Amino acid sequence: MPTCSAVGCENRTSSGVKFFRIPAGSHPFQKNRRHLWLQALKREDWDNAAAVKEARICSAHFISAEEDIPFPKREYDDLNLRYCQLQEDYVNLRQEFDTLCGL
Repeated sequence: MPTCSAVGCENRTSSGVKFFRIPAGSHPFQKNRRHLWLQALKREDWDNAAAVKEARICSAHFISAEEDIPFPKREYDDLNLRYCQLQEDYVNLRQEFDTLCGL
C-alpha cells in the first residue's frame, strides 16, 4: 500500500487521498516540472533514481487534486507571496511617478 513520500506525511491510499508520481520525461517542460517537484519536497535522503521512481505524493500537498494539474502548495505559496510583493512595488512606484510628474 503506497504511502506519501513527503516528509512527515503519513497518508496512505486507504485515507481517501489521491496519489501522484513525480513527473518524468525528456522534454524540457517535463524536466523542469520534475526539478520543481523534487525541490519542493526537499528530500536530501533520495540519492538514487529508483527511490524517486517509486515515490508517490498525496493530494494533500497540492492546490488541486486533479490529476492533470497538481501543483505543489509550497511553490504556489512562494509565487503568491512574490505576486503580492510585485503588486506592492507597483503601487509604490506608481505613487512616486505621480508625485514626480505632479499628477
